[in-house]
Amino acid sequence: MSGEVLAKLQIEPDSDRGPDVSHRIRLARQWLNSGAQLDIALPRRVRCASCDGGGCDRCSRSGAFTLCGQDEPALHVAVNIPAMLHTPCVVRIPKSGAPGSAPNFTRGCLLLEVTEGATSSEVIAIAGSGAAPVPPTATLVRWLMVVFVLLLAAYWYARP
Repeated sequence: MSGEVLAKLQIEPDSDRGPDVSHRIRLARQWLNSGAQLDIALPRRVRCASCDGGGCDRCSRSGAFTLCGQDEPALHVAVNIPAMLHTPCVVRIPKSGAPGSAPNFTRGCLLLEVTEGATSSEVIAIAGSGAAPVPPTATLVRWLMVVFVLLLAAYWYARP
């Protein structure tokens, strides 16, 4: 059986790091076609990637991991979505998963499951801004509304 090497591991995958977690997001087709740099606010509890939320020894049969305390701010992850991304796909983000059991362990990986949706998930914002990104179609509709209002005002004032 022949295959293509897609990546080469430089270190042992499970050495000195916490467990992997998974999270699902929806992105509008326009963003998948054009690409975007996103800031994603993760929920406080995320699914265990080993058992997909069913419960296993890794997550102590709970099916999920807590990323931050109840009074702590949400964990934000910056993700660069390439243009023309085909969905569904999984983006692996190192050092963004659950914390390790020992102080010297780094966080595990976040497996971000990206799917296409009519609207994007509400916890997503364009990196560097506090606002949720506006799909190109919504921008076009706003621009057309401004033109319509200007034309209506010009008509109103031009009447005899």
